Amino acid sequence: MATFYREQVKDKLPTAYIFTQVDGRPWNRNDWSIAVRKAVAQTDLPRETTAYSLRHSTITDLVTANQMSLLAVAQIAGTSVRMIEATYGHLRQQYALEGVEVLAK
Repeated sequence: MATFYREQVKDKLPTAYIFTQVDGRPWNRNDWSIAVRKAVAQTDLPRETTAYSLRHSTITDLVTANQMSLLAVAQIAGTSVRMIEATYGHLRQQYALEGVEVLAK
């Protein structure tokens, strides 16, 4: 990821957007929506797929993989640990139960 980001910021001013469209304009909500609809049309994704549903499923996968802290997931998602815990915390209940079982042995 570090290499990818270095390539994205190469020759850009510190205040420049990291990700821009081909013509250099920053992305906005409508641009993302159009791009996601095009991607959905070219794949086997359900037609009702949105950028929001992709975000939600990605966060769900990161939380349930249990391979990174909720802080790391929150940082990737650009939100707080509190919000991740409130929204996705129930998905980690099995790991808490497994931890208690280990202690009980």
